[in-house]
Amino acid sequence: MMIAFCLLRWALLGALEGRYSDAARLTGFVDLAFASRGEARQKLEQQLNDRLTTLLSAALSPESIQNRAAEGASWDEAQALRFTTDRLLPLARSSERTAAGYAKVSL
Repeated sequence: MMIAFCLLRWALLGALEGRYSDAARLTGFVDLAFASRGEARQKLEQQLNDRLTTLLSAALSPESIQNRAAEGASWDEAQALRFTTDRLLPLARSSERTAAGYAKVSL
């Protein structure tokens, strides 16, 4: 389940950068990954997910979140990784925020 946890963090970083649609797509993949393995989220995973859900709900309509999440839920692992490296990793590289700045984000 390590891949889902890593991608959950990328989704949260995307949302923190205002990339709500991308974050919602990735959330769909992550949610399905957890559900398909029948694993409950650990405390930190749940905290990250709750923060992400709050950010998405404030920025997107429920229908928009659902539609984008459905798109991400249709991906396989390779597609989810490719999406992350193509859409969210470049964002992190070009961001003026530092790792320390992200560390200050409250859950």
